[in-house]
Amino acid sequence: MNIRKAKLADAQTISKIMCDTIKYSNSKDYTPNQIKVWLNTNNVAKVKERIKNPDKVTFIILDDNKIVGTSTLNLKERELGSLYVKHRVHSKGIGTKLLEFVENFAEKKKFEKLMLGSTLTSLGFYKNRGYKIINKKHNVVIDGIKIPTIVMSKKIIQNMPKIKNIGKIITLLKKEVKDFENPVVSKIGEIQKDPFKVLISCILSLRTQDKTTGHVALKLFEAADNPKKLADMPLKRIQKIIKPVNYYITKSNRIKEISKTLIKKYKGKVPDAFEELMKLKGVGKKTAAITMVYGHQKADYIPTDTHVHVISNRLGWVKTKNAEQTMDELMKVVPKKYWHDLNDLMVLHGQNVCITLSPFCSKCGINQYCPRIGVTRSR
Repeated sequence: MNIRKAKLADAQTISKIMCDTIKYSNSKDYTPNQIKVWLNTNNVAKVKERIKNPDKVTFIILDDNKIVGTSTLNLKERELGSLYVKHRVHSKGIGTKLLEFVENFAEKKKFEKLMLGSTLTSLGFYKNRGYKIINKKHNVVIDGIKIPTIVMSKKIIQNMPKIKNIGKIITLLKKEVKDFENPVVSKIGEIQKDPFKVLISCILSLRTQDKTTGHVALKLFEAADNPKKLADMPLKRIQKIIKPVNYYITKSNRIKEISKTLIKKYKGKVPDAFEELMKLKGVGKKTAAITMVYGHQKADYIPTDTHVHVISNRLGWVKTKNAEQTMDELMKVVPKKYWHDLNDLMVLHGQNVCITLSPFCSKCGINQYCPRIGVTRSR
């Protein structure tokens, strides 16, 4: 996992979020981009979640139908935004219960560390939970008032594995593949910068060679280059255009259905949230990740196909059974600065050198760093 470390300046953001959270707790309305987790203090094992494109997670503890504790996590930055507990309920252990839920959630989401701004009165509480002081003398200004804040942090994921020589491997792969033609979907994203075209191209590319995908995608977008046109196009005509790709009948239905959904639910736009993309029929983790990275230009995921899965296992970076597991594990061990390029590099390397059935180990540019795990036959 590679995320930015906690910075002192974050304390101001944290305190602002804390104040916002308190404001939310005094109102019946909550921001739409939050998960609402309602915790009953009499039976904290029962947890309900309502998720809407979450950028933040808000944990709320109710006591006699009154909000007595809240906490906000920033999912994008992977840090604890606030923890607020009314003083009158500390004796019930509300703060401890709340923080336990927050930390358990953070561990599941693979946070490296949590960071928060604490007041002097809460210092002992956080110290007992394993939080360490980063800075004792930090003031944040909210509405013109200086608030003394002690910045604290706690490591959540311990002993994170590191990949040896990854920088050298990436450099060698870039040198090796520079004369190869980029995968068609990332090329479309680079040239068109259109999430819709990237999404549709990715669906067309499944189980189909790049040359065929590129030609078919070009013809399809000449006839219909947006969700409205594709939704209105007769299904038979879509099938006629995309017939050269494998499973063209299934793909034509998917393309038409997705186009209709985009118009109906997303105002004709491709959502820029991974979770929302996954709600589209026929869109899996690979397609969602490709759309995010090459369509929306957000390098927050590692698109993972068979080539990426096979090569990363051969290198010993991960030990996984399928591409979906590989994507999750790679995002834990690969430094984020390499995420954007990794898919293209490994796809090209896999198509031309590290062939799935019988790799060309004799001409591999990274063979000195590859333990060849699982390779039984090579050339």
